[in-house]
Amino acid sequence: MSRLLVQGLAGLALIAVFWSVSWLHLDPVGRHSFFGLWLGYILVVDAVVLWRRGESLLTRNPAGF
Repeated sequence: MSRLLVQGLAGLALIAVFWSVSWLHLDPVGRHSFFGLWLGYILVVDAVVLWRRGESLLTRNPAGF
């Protein structure tokens, strides 16, 4: 699998899981779902940038990310 596909699917999976947990009000994870949602969003957007430009912040400098 390509890095792009893995990163994009991981981001979408995080969004799906934490969105569901947030909407179902499953405590205590539901109270802290914002971080998971943002991390998923960041991974998806970074995958889109990688697809369009051929490089992204995460692929250029993983330690700084």
